[in-house]
Amino acid sequence: MVGVLVAVALLSSTPLYSNALDDLGLAHALREKPIELLDVHIYARSYHIDPEDYSKGRELVDRQASRNIKSLVRQEERYIKSQTFYAAWADRPIPSGSARPKGYFQVFTNLEKHITLLEGHYPDPFPSGLSQEELADPGLEIEAMIGSEAAETFGVGVGDRLLFIHPWSDLPQPITIKLTGIIDPIDPKEEFWFLNTEIFTGPKDEGTVAPLFIPEQTLFEGVARIAPLTTVTYHWFYYIDPARINTQNAESIKNAINRMERQITAELPLSEQLTLTNVVISAYEHKL
Repeated sequence: MVGVLVAVALLSSTPLYSNALDDLGLAHALREKPIELLDVHIYARSYHIDPEDYSKGRELVDRQASRNIKSLVRQEERYIKSQTFYAAWADRPIPSGSARPKGYFQVFTNLEKHITLLEGHYPDPFPSGLSQEELADPGLEIEAMIGSEAAETFGVGVGDRLLFIHPWSDLPQPITIKLTGIIDPIDPKEEFWFLNTEIFTGPKDEGTVAPLFIPEQTLFEGVARIAPLTTVTYHWFYYIDPARINTQNAESIKNAINRMERQITAELPLSEQLTLTNVVISAYEHKL
């Protein structure tokens, strides 16, 4: 009788033991990938700056993320990057030629939590509702921050002004930018930056580049109205918790990620979704 009970106990515990081993195997497979590659990154490129379009796109992405991956997400952030402009110094002749300096605008949600303000202050948002006459004022300027390395490269500091010149149109005037702050990332390798090592310096192979940080309101009320032909790329970052994935829910999570990609790319033109979470799950399932 004792032998029978032992046998029954062993048989009943086998599935639990097997599931535990499978969970450990899946967890190991996920840990082998950098967390940034497991996080979900959605972007839509080459959009003219339009608050209404952005609001619709944001609503779509947030809705699909809530429907499909809400249980995995521990943090959400947004990032907007403008096209590249020619850059110049306000108090010097405008450079010309193929090696002329360049620059672009960047908007991050919760940026202040991830940077150190070395000098100056955060930029004030550009005022909303200015008339066309006010927008055409040669003295009009927007406020921005710049990374310390880029500031050193350009030889600028707090209170200095840069000009951004649209490369594809004959604008009546450049965009004048007053630098209000010098910043550095608290931790350039932090997950928040999504493995982007060029946020504060610009691409090393593009010469002298000034990536500038501005408030979201400045992008939509200032840049969009002063230079309406400007295009941007919208980014949505969903930081996930891999510990919430196990063999019992992995299949449904994989399907949800794939479904979200189909739904977003079908409704949001020029968009893509990047993550390896579904790929890792699929590869692990094939090994079982």
